[in-house]
Amino acid sequence: MSQPPYGSPPPPPGPYEPYGAGGGYGYPPQPPRNDHTARNVIIGIVVVVVLLCGGLVWAIFRVVDAVGDGISEAADAFESDYPGSEDDPLEVQEGEAFSIRGFDYDAGWDVLPGAQGVVQGVRGTNNRSDEDGESVRLVFTLYLDNEKVGELRCDDPGQVSFERSATLSCASIGQVPARFDTIEVYDSSLFK
Repeated sequence: MSQPPYGSPPPPPGPYEPYGAGGGYGYPPQPPRNDHTARNVIIGIVVVVVLLCGGLVWAIFRVVDAVGDGISEAADAFESDYPGSEDDPLEVQEGEAFSIRGFDYDAGWDVLPGAQGVVQGVRGTNNRSDEDGESVRLVFTLYLDNEKVGELRCDDPGQVSFERSATLSCASIGQVPARFDTIEVYDSSLFK
């Protein structure tokens, strides 16, 4: 057999198939591989979003639960029915010493009647067992024959530290009569 001249096309293949080209002992050709990159990215994004949303919902529930527990503990810690509370006020005589929730009030205070009546000389000392500084708000209610005839409110100048004293500033809510036969006092502070 002779070689074809230079630049001429190669001869057509013969009646045989080359080795491994389809039949016989070779492997069949593999189908083209599908590219699932877009699908995998979308699935990954969905999983991340679901995990983030789930984590956010979990965090919100934890915060709400903690706030609810804190409110419950605060409500449980604050007793609303103690001697000297609004539900159980103390009956005192004018100028008499008294104590409410660890605050001891000195004897010698006076109710001054008039259009702008006051209670003067109310001095309290913080002797609470928890040794916390607290603000104090007292309400004096005046009665004549079991009928309310006046009310005065007293506040401290700020928090009263443990074992410290403060003189309260007191003023009336309306007219304070010269005649009354009963004085009740209660602490309207919110400390526990």
